[in-house]
Amino acid sequence: MDIKKIIKANPASVLHKSRIRGLFNDVFQNDIARVNLLMMAYDIGIVDEFRKCYPVDPLTKGRLKKVLVQQYSIVDDRAAWTIDTWASCFNADIIQKIADAEMAELLGPEPEPLPEPEFFKEPDDALADRD
Repeated sequence: MDIKKIIKANPASVLHKSRIRGLFNDVFQNDIARVNLLMMAYDIGIVDEFRKCYPVDPLTKGRLKKVLVQQYSIVDDRAAWTIDTWASCFNADIIQKIADAEMAELLGPEPEPLPEPEFFKEPDDALADRD
């Protein structure tokens, strides 16, 4: 499964920890080690970092990798895989879709139009009497 295609189809999934965990469980067939690595990166704010500074430069990737290594005691090559996997999930179009999904969640659903008040309506037979 291509993570990028799934996120593009469901951009709001990266805004919620439980949804993105479920997505990773599906993609990696419940490979807990990989899913946990990706979720640790989620916990350090990798999604926000990538959204703020896309395209992500090597310095930012290196800094994020270092945080994973130091904060979670992850082996260097696993941390690099984690950052690279997250980086492969994003492009400018997906970042825009995530922003749109976030705005839609903040605004909530569109309210239904209010019905026309009864005092503006005239009975049908009143219109016929005007002639």
